[in-house]
Amino acid sequence: MSLSYTTQPTADGKYSAYLPIKFVATETANPDFLYFKIRKSDGTAIDEIPYYKAYNIDNEFHFDAYAYLKAIFDVRTKQGFSTVAIEELTDIYGKFEVVVNTTAILTGGLISNHFFAFASLETRKYLNEETANYGVNDKQLMFSNDFHSVSGLMPSRDKGVMDRVSLFVTERYLFLDTYSVDKPNAGSTVSQQTYIDLNAYIGKLVSVPLNSPFITANFLKVGGGLFFSKIISFRLSLGGTIHSISPAIDYHYIQPQHVFFNNNTECNFLEFVYINKYGVKENITFNATQDESLKTKSSQFLRHGFNHEDETNVFNTSADRQKINQQTTITKKVEGTKMLIKRIEQVKDFLTSPVVWSISEQLPVVISDGSYKLTKENKGLEVSFKYSNSQTKLSFL
Repeated sequence: MSLSYTTQPTADGKYSAYLPIKFVATETANPDFLYFKIRKSDGTAIDEIPYYKAYNIDNEFHFDAYAYLKAIFDVRTKQGFSTVAIEELTDIYGKFEVVVNTTAILTGGLISNHFFAFASLETRKYLNEETANYGVNDKQLMFSNDFHSVSGLMPSRDKGVMDRVSLFVTERYLFLDTYSVDKPNAGSTVSQQTYIDLNAYIGKLVSVPLNSPFITANFLKVGGGLFFSKIISFRLSLGGTIHSISPAIDYHYIQPQHVFFNNNTECNFLEFVYINKYGVKENITFNATQDESLKTKSSQFLRHGFNHEDETNVFNTSADRQKINQQTTITKKVEGTKMLIKRIEQVKDFLTSPVVWSISEQLPVVISDGSYKLTKENKGLEVSFKYSNSQTKLSFL
């Protein structure tokens, strides 16, 4: 007897659990069936995933791992919310292997290549045997939008409480250049070149906070020296090495994706966290006024009337109708807020996210009636949506 794989993921390939992850095995004895089992790449069993019994079809045995992996990933958890620490996003990705054998015992089975699987990844550019190379290797900084420094006009986004970047770490350094102006462009002077060492997270999917306290506490200044505590705005990029260019210290950009933030000074400031197309959390901010409405509904019951001899200070009725199980829903509406056309992918992901959290109100909300339209000459967006509590509020009993 001899087991072999004729189809399996590429070694250390990246795959989305929403698209096929195919395995085809053969066995020289051509038994009636083989057993496939997914486990972690270090050999640890995953109790939630059962064996798959594949029947012999023309002397081949087929297994698709995507449905099993999708079942154990969960994008709705609070993982990736930290504002004080880097988090590994183990709820939405992992490194796995598949064992195939003639019995339901793993010992002696044939182990596949190790591969990475993710809860969700950008699917527009799937190449190389359905691997998710665009979503991980090419995109790297997993924001909804691509922000590139291809012109003097830089896309910007307001700083919020939950600023963060999620990335599958392939380069050692995450660089952050600060500016002393609130709307920098390609010609603006960099105030500080700073970095954080991600060497401990190589080959892992992580979320890195980008709020000012975290930056000042964890990022180091290139070349050393005092870190300025005030950060007006900054750009973000990946790099491989820090090197000396006499007499200055500089670094080499690997990924020229730049994201600019500027300080918010508006009073009508809204901030939300949503799940983007890569399955990771991202924040979005709006400077917009909002309308608010309240809706209640309840059950009713009949209560007996009052005794007129004992209750002389109230109405004398034979019966009294009262409310019970009252539910209150507050709905807020944002209408016609204008945004840059370059943020269209971010708006799409926000409006279609399976779950959204309101940061200002510190609770999950439901987005409804979400829409956007292009403004004149397609230079911008007008965004409208409603949001309400994800759970109705019970009033009394």
